[in-house]
Amino acid sequence: MKDSKEFALELFDALSRRRRLNAIEKITKDDLYEFWSQITDQSFDSRLQIFFD
Repeated sequence: MKDSKEFALELFDALSRRRRLNAIEKITKDDLYEFWSQITDQSFDSRLQIFFD
């Protein structure tokens, strides 16, 4: 991954696939909060799940 924009897109893709969101162009504030909660969760299981997604 060359830059942070590409990384952000890959991370968004992984998180949206987990929530079964298909072909969305924008997210709501609630969706953003849920994604942020998943990203900042310090538990090992959560981080491992994001890694494998």
